This record gives sequence, structure tokens and C-alpha cells, in this order.
Amino acid sequence: GRPTLGIEGETLSSFYQHYYRLPAGLYITHVDPGSDAYNKGIEDGDMLLSVDNQRISSMEQLRSTLFDREVGDTVEVIIYRAGQQYRVELTLGEHKG
Repeated sequence: GRPTLGIEGETLSSFYQHYYRLPAGLYITHVDPGSDAYNKGIEDGDMLLSVDNQRISSMEQLRSTLFDREVGDTVEVIIYRAGQQYRVELTLGEHKG
């Protein structure tokens, strides 16, 4: 299967980014309870800013970034929550879609 972080998200318009003072990134709308992201405390409403130093602002960018990875690989993500950025190492799971 394809590798996944176990999150779903949506791109926020520049209006919402500016209005809510959010950085450019992928707004996380769902975290799979069986994923490493869930186990490491990533929550709905967090912003995914980058994966292995590649900026992420859409699900398409996230999928293409993970395309050449394998299930079980580790990536470093930067998450934004409540004015703080956090570096988190995540293990890729298998997409069950």
C-alpha cells in the first residue's frame, strides 16, 4: 500500500491565514486514531507546515512528498499549534483506501 501520515487536511485561503494569523500550511481536519501522528499527539485543527523540510500547503503536495517513501519510513514534520511550532518524528503507516 501507499505510505501515509494518517492525516487529512485542507488548504486555507490566504484570507483565513491572514484573519486567524496562521502560517501557510495544511489545516488538519482529521487524524487517523491508528496512526503514529495520533499517537504523537497531533490533533484536528493543527497546521502541518512541512515534511522533511518541504513546505506543505495542500493534500496534493503531501501525497507527492510521500510518493517515493515506504511504509515504515520516518519523516520529520513541523506542526503549528497555538502560536508554537513543534518538530515531530513520525513513522509512515499504510494507506487503507
